[in-house]
Amino acid sequence: MMLAETGMLEHAVTEVMAKPQLLMMTEASPTAKSAVRRHIRKWRHSVKRRLSNDCITEELKQEIQLYQDAVNLSQHDFYQQAKSIIKQLEGRSSFYLEARRMLEKNVAKETPMFQAYFCNKWYEHLAATIKDVQEKELETHKEKLLSELYQRIETYKTLENVQESGSIEKVGRLWDLAASKVTQTDIELLKKFVAFLQDNSDLQDIAQQLGRMANEVDDPSLHRSPAEELKLVEEPADNVADDIVGVHQSDNLERIVPNETIYLAEPALEILFYKHFADKRLLTYRMQGMQRSLRKVKAFKPACKQVDVEKGPFLICVDASGSMNGFPEQCAKAMAYA
Repeated sequence: MMLAETGMLEHAVTEVMAKPQLLMMTEASPTAKSAVRRHIRKWRHSVKRRLSNDCITEELKQEIQLYQDAVNLSQHDFYQQAKSIIKQLEGRSSFYLEARRMLEKNVAKETPMFQAYFCNKWYEHLAATIKDVQEKELETHKEKLLSELYQRIETYKTLENVQESGSIEKVGRLWDLAASKVTQTDIELLKKFVAFLQDNSDLQDIAQQLGRMANEVDDPSLHRSPAEELKLVEEPADNVADDIVGVHQSDNLERIVPNETIYLAEPALEILFYKHFADKRLLTYRMQGMQRSLRKVKAFKPACKQVDVEKGPFLICVDASGSMNGFPEQCAKAMAYA
């Protein structure tokens, strides 16, 4: 039921773009065309939100709620409450007279499909009402948009010679300036700022850097993410015979301490040797070394070289006191313009 879904908003945008004054300007300057289209896209988004929220009056909301309640009633309950529902429409809906006539015709017949037929007619009425309200509101917004665009075009024409054209950013800046009524004195002042920036290119370079320095901040939370990777690591291992680090009890015959073999020299003590071997109680050298192995290691690594941090608007305060008189004040104002 919303106008935003019918395609009429897109039709309104097409109508605006087809105006001769806009066509002449946009065809003459591709960069100006881009600025106008961005402006209209913002307008379209704003109007769509307003049409969805602001056009529905309180009375219309109440009627929509009444309609929804009627649809959800059972057939028996609808017949019982039909007169009460229609009575609530009196004085607040143009559907009241038609609804009353439909009920009067059906009183004697009590048609089983009357509820569905009645609600369908009511729905058509609500859809037509909402569409009519939104169309009127859209027409008002469209006239305001055209008026604003025409005023900007006239001002924009006077600003074309302020600085060299060709850059989308520069044209966007001029288009924004065109929102206000710029006098000839203002234009001459802007030209002075442009000339000042051309003579002092370092100021322009600083202005280009402002707002972009956030990309150079080494903030792990911004452009570092945890990732698992295979890495060759060295760790202590007892099965690597690099160094003797002590003596312990085990059944490793390769590292047996020579004193343990004395038991094998005497037949009476030989059984004791085998008992120590079975119990892993033979004295053996304890060896230890460093073993290299591949392991999955979780580490923070840069996700990308630079993170594109979205830049917001600037709030600029220019000090024009006596101490700033002359070159410092010119620098500050030129920087604000840049």
